[in-house]
Amino acid sequence: MKIKRFLAPDMRQALRMVHEDQGPEAVVVSSRRTEAGIELLVALEYDEQLVSALGAAAPVARSSKGALGAGVDPAPEGHVETAAVPAGLPRTPPPKDAIEAMGGELRRLRAALECQLRWLEGRNGEPTPSVDAKARAERLGLGSALAEELVAEVRTEGHLGDRIWPAVRTALGARIPTVSEDLVSRGGVFALIGPTGVGKTTTVAKLAARFALRYGRRHVALITTDAYRIGAREQLLTFGEVLGIPVDFAADRDELGGLLQQHARKRLVLIDNAGLSQRDLRLAAQLSDLARIPLIKSYLVVSCSTHPAGLDDVFRAFGRTRLQGCIVTKLDEAVSLGPVLGALVRHQVPLVYACDGQRVPEDIHPALSLDLVERAETLASESDHDAVPPETFSEYKEAHGFV
Repeated sequence: MKIKRFLAPDMRQALRMVHEDQGPEAVVVSSRRTEAGIELLVALEYDEQLVSALGAAAPVARSSKGALGAGVDPAPEGHVETAAVPAGLPRTPPPKDAIEAMGGELRRLRAALECQLRWLEGRNGEPTPSVDAKARAERLGLGSALAEELVAEVRTEGHLGDRIWPAVRTALGARIPTVSEDLVSRGGVFALIGPTGVGKTTTVAKLAARFALRYGRRHVALITTDAYRIGAREQLLTFGEVLGIPVDFAADRDELGGLLQQHARKRLVLIDNAGLSQRDLRLAAQLSDLARIPLIKSYLVVSCSTHPAGLDDVFRAFGRTRLQGCIVTKLDEAVSLGPVLGALVRHQVPLVYACDGQRVPEDIHPALSLDLVERAETLASESDHDAVPPETFSEYKEAHGFV
């Protein structure tokens, strides 16, 4: 690879020198203005890895036309000195993985640009199918970035016209990781963690009742570690009395380990943990205690009524431990399912159960991603139907007495 420096009074003369000396295939890798004029660093066979190393070593080519400043000796026009590649630098091409990654990024960029152009085409007329599909995805609550990505993906796969929106729904469902197997059918030691007020205790009762009805209550044990919330133990004790399942309390990790040894012959042990905010300083200690007991598998419980801005914080904070899955609650209270579905897609935590009521154990179901997408679309349609259309400017003036 050859690197050359060209120095001229202005950019036009510098570019003319480059063209005359190296032809149209030359690559200008850098340019800067100096006291002597415009300086160009040019490579005929461009290798980005060598540019920084050669920058200081390459000699300078100067134009004889025009004053270049004091102390600069003009060289004959067309006179150019070249710099050879240092012997210690490799001549190997970029890695194959880097080339493939760059190609994928360019394809995504092209799809995003095409989507933006289609949106601009539809601004002054009827929206194109792509624009309409993106708008419908945003109405689900998915966010603009994920909506554009889904539309670009299905267009890349060749879906056009009326097939775009069904393909977007299918692509969204495919991106939501789910666990098809019923959690309670295989048994184990499961800890439910999550923020305050998401329904962890009720979910524990639903899972316990679901297992007891199928395999018998003698195979189930319930443990609570919640020493913060008033009445937390009493709530689980009430559920335990109704189900005929004993409930134990563990004040710390040592007591929890001892109780797990006592219940080693149980097929299912459910641990109800204290609800802590994702910003609570005690959260790290709670997650650490659970992670130090290898038998325990942690499942995050999140509510569909959680504010969209806080969902990513919840997944990041509780994701510091190794999550086995996620249980979504309060579907019956949700006004939009898009935010929680988008969070599941971004953080790739497998969805295990969906809860849509307070009944024990009826209102808990194995998660089906396409069912949730369909439910999200229904909620969005109901929201659009109930929305009050915005006033026009003339209607506003008339309603407020400006006419």
